[in-house]
Amino acid sequence: MRDVNRIDAFCQRLAAAWKTYVPDQRFGQFMMNVFGGLGRDPFFYEEEEMIREIEAWAILNSPYYKPPKSRLDILQEKFPKVNSIYDGAGICVNSIFGEGTEDCENFTGGCKECWMKAAPEEYQDKEDE
Repeated sequence: MRDVNRIDAFCQRLAAAWKTYVPDQRFGQFMMNVFGGLGRDPFFYEEEEMIREIEAWAILNSPYYKPPKSRLDILQEKFPKVNSIYDGAGICVNSIFGEGTEDCENFTGGCKECWMKAAPEEYQDKEDE
């Protein structure tokens, strides 16, 4: 028999995601929106998989969600002429954010993949609480 305690834990996480991210949605609306984005029939999801999908959908579709800034976004804010650096000056973004270029598997000078990754947490805007 499955552990019945999983139900309470699931419901608590569901309530937290609903209240925190999409409190204006009705329950049916919330679930239909989540189910519409699933990759397979919701019948086959285990509870842990399902709650991860629900939480991810709620966060991404929240009116309060602010996607993390990319490394290029941060540099453009601080240095408006950064496009000239990005456009092939041979500088790897990893070296700017404190990671050695030797660790970068994609180093080609411009490194578009690296520039578009999310900037480290300390560079993201912090909300006042």
